[in-house]
Amino acid sequence: MCTTICLINNDHVIAANNQDIFIENFMLFTNKRGISKVALIMPPEKPLHWVSKYGSISFSQCSKELPSGGMNENGLVIAQMTLPETIYPKTDDRPAIQELQCIQYLLDTCGTVDEAINCIHQIRISQSAWTIHFMLCDSFKNTAIIEFVEGKSIILKNEELEIKALSNSSYKDSIKYLNSENLSKDFDPYMKNSLKRFKTAAECLNHIPQDMSYIDYSFEILKKVSREDTTWSAVYDIKNRKVHFFTKSFTEIKSITLDKIDFGNDSDSKLLILSKDLSGDVTDRFEKYSSEINKKLVYSFFKNKEIMKIMNIDIPNEMLEFLSRYPESLEI
Repeated sequence: MCTTICLINNDHVIAANNQDIFIENFMLFTNKRGISKVALIMPPEKPLHWVSKYGSISFSQCSKELPSGGMNENGLVIAQMTLPETIYPKTDDRPAIQELQCIQYLLDTCGTVDEAINCIHQIRISQSAWTIHFMLCDSFKNTAIIEFVEGKSIILKNEELEIKALSNSSYKDSIKYLNSENLSKDFDPYMKNSLKRFKTAAECLNHIPQDMSYIDYSFEILKKVSREDTTWSAVYDIKNRKVHFFTKSFTEIKSITLDKIDFGNDSDSKLLILSKDLSGDVTDRFEKYSSEINKKLVYSFFKNKEIMKIMNIDIPNEMLEFLSRYPESLEI
């Protein structure tokens, strides 16, 4: 599931996202500049290689380097949502990357929406475990949606986005049925829920109150489009390079200030376990990254019986051990 909105007005540039999943084990990771990386792609395909240009923080429920979303120090925000009808491109001569690692690649290498769009054309998502689409926003008030339909990328940007929101339906379907009074005969419960959330977000974005802060109002929108399985809600204050969030179990809003984080390649990678009772600015509550902590996250996700059933996977322990240690294998 999941829902994302972008709220842009005057000097305010806000992106906000609900993560809807029944697992509450998740973390925030710091990601450094100047790190040489290679995509987690198995032969015979050609994996993408890159060097991180920007530092970032990223949310993940399954492993460091495989985020569900985040923001880099230049102000680029990327969020993903499930899109069941997604069909990624067929194999060609472009370098390949998995769908979640693609988010980290874009945060690592792109400072703007335009740069991210250009990168998407140069690479190919492959060996994926999940069907998703992306919403992007940057500090220059640019927004975009990237979807993959029938093996081709569909990219909509800025004025092409009548409503700057996205849920679990294609943007085309979301707009088409925005004003529909009766969804029951056209869609299953999953799709109806998605379209209703999109409609709620659209109504909120079209009636922004003048007596309320944009951060607070963004959280209000996220609450209105939340589900029983919404595990965290994040609001990205892009201009000020801050991330505000709360979790299902700990509802007090916390914040991270990117300007206070050392992203240099000689600094320590850090993590923040979100299933803790924290409050206020928690930038200094990050702890040093370790593969043992990452391993707990990897196993809690990929060995969860419901996840294994939904994704139809049973990854061998040897592969999970490799995934747990993968971030430490990256070269400086």
